[in-house]
Amino acid sequence: MTRSWFVVAVLVTGVLATSVLAKGIQDPFGTRVVSFQTVPVEGLNSALASARGERLAWTEDPVLLAMHLVPGAIDTSGERSSFRAAFEMDARTTPPTGVVTLVEDGLQDDSLGAIWHQVLLQRGADQRWVVTGHRQAQRCRRGGNTRDFRAELCP
Repeated sequence: MTRSWFVVAVLVTGVLATSVLAKGIQDPFGTRVVSFQTVPVEGLNSALASARGERLAWTEDPVLLAMHLVPGAIDTSGERSSFRAAFEMDARTTPPTGVVTLVEDGLQDDSLGAIWHQVLLQRGADQRWVVTGHRQAQRCRRGGNTRDFRAELCP
């Protein structure tokens, strides 16, 4: 399996929390997310601060920022799968907020079909993006529901 983007993946440690949604989230790609895990963001913001200290350009672009911080979105191993990315911003809020949605398809795994991430962002006082949340779910290849993304492990 070969991935199409390069550079580094940040490992995130901490406890995952699961949220179940009554009606589900409809993401920009038309996929339905019925439950997700909440991933701690402290490690993401630490990695972001370090990268900003090195003046790396990707820290200013919300989609590139999310791709660099989500484990597996950028990979140097030569494995390939496909990623779709979308950014939605609400400039009416104070401070402005944004959501980056990443979906990885084409996984060479017999049980896992796709992985969905949402990275929630907020503009800081310095006009730079800060990660305020990270949600993650997966779509299974087998089992009772192979259409929707959910937090539960695939069979």
